[in-house]
Amino acid sequence: MTEISQLLGFETPSGFNRWFTEHFGMTARNWRKRSRSQIDGS
Repeated sequence: MTEISQLLGFETPSGFNRWFTEHFGMTARNWRKRSRSQIDGS
């Protein structure tokens, strides 16, 4: 997450997480879990 945060211009992963949660209504971790379960058909 740190690398992604830096690549997107955030100084800290927590800043990215706050932004992500505000825009997507869930944390990046929860989004990833949800996306994986949809791909796997779970």
